Amino acid sequence: MSEQIFTMRLKSVGNPDFGQYAPISEPKAVTGSTLAEMKKACEDYIEEWNLGGGNWVDPVVKQGSKVIGHFSYNLRFWEGRPGRWDLKKKEILIDAATAGGSL
Repeated sequence: MSEQIFTMRLKSVGNPDFGQYAPISEPKAVTGSTLAEMKKACEDYIEEWNLGGGNWVDPVVKQGSKVIGHFSYNLRFWEGRPGRWDLKKKEILIDAATAGGSL
């Protein structure tokens, strides 16, 4: 069985409410073999750059060229691309069952 590889690009935007008019972090490309690793990378990035919800740009997670989902600021993982809120989008729980990356 081949190892699954996930990729995403972490970045931020400025929050004008706090006088920030440009991104406040350096972009970062991330790869991992599990969704749990990807979630941890988001958590570390938020902490490292002291990002708030107004700075967060939901990173899209891909497996190859296929979009698997995206992380919201609260580290929940949602199917598909970020955008308009859609009640049909499902949260993908990252726990022991999905930690290995199987969806």
